[in-house]
Amino acid sequence: MTFTDSIFLGHLGTSQMAAAALGNTYSAFLQIFMFGMATALDTLGAQAFGAQKKGLPGTSLATWTTTSFIVMTILCILPMVGLSYAHTVASKLLSQTAQVSELMAVFCSGLIPGVPFVVSHRSGRFV
Repeated sequence: MTFTDSIFLGHLGTSQMAAAALGNTYSAFLQIFMFGMATALDTLGAQAFGAQKKGLPGTSLATWTTTSFIVMTILCILPMVGLSYAHTVASKLLSQTAQVSELMAVFCSGLIPGVPFVVSHRSGRFV
């Protein structure tokens, strides 16, 4: 979280600040996974670019970029949606109160619309 976010959340209360911190940590964990997967897909993108076989489906650069965008978006959104609906399980796993886990689920639900933009930034560098 940035300093400004901490100031605004601190005015709301300690539960809200704890929920946002946990939600950001969870989101950062998923983004690290996504960046690692994008780095692994770099090899496939470089191979498709170096081969310069634009006519063959499955080897073109656009195919790998689109595939990596779809796969990474799905693999990052599913755990965030799962946390939004399974916040009671998350409260037990993270040893938090029910109120903090509900607020964390709301916070993570607000982060979901931004996932495709982060993924497109990472996977769109070949285009």
